[in-house]
Amino acid sequence: MGRQLRLVAGCGGAGLLLLGVGFRGWYGLAVVAYIVGALVLAVAGLLLLRALDLSPVTQWGEPVGASCPACGERNLREDRVELSGAKGIVALCTPECGYADARPDSDGSA
Repeated sequence: MGRQLRLVAGCGGAGLLLLGVGFRGWYGLAVVAYIVGALVLAVAGLLLLRALDLSPVTQWGEPVGASCPACGERNLREDRVELSGAKGIVALCTPECGYADARPDSDGSA
C-alpha cells in the first residue's frame, strides 16, 4: 500500500504542476497542459481508490452470517478465489481464532 500511496502522491503532484503550467503558459501549451493535468489527477484518483482497497484495514470477503465452527463467534467471512485455474471458496475467521476452510466453487471446479 505504501508504494501505491507514493504513486498517488507523484501523480497528484504532477497533475497539479501541469494545471499550474496550464494557467500561465502560452495559449496552445496551456490548453494541452490543463487537459493532461486533469487526466493525470483523474488517474491519481483511481490509484487512490485502488490503494484504499488494498488497505489492511479493509476487511476481506463477505460476512457469512453463520457462527465459526472453531470459536462459535459470528466473525466468519468468505470470498471466491482462483489460483492456477482452480476456483474455490475460502472461509476465514479472525486471526486470533485461526479457522480457515476451502471448498470447490459451485460450478464444480476443484
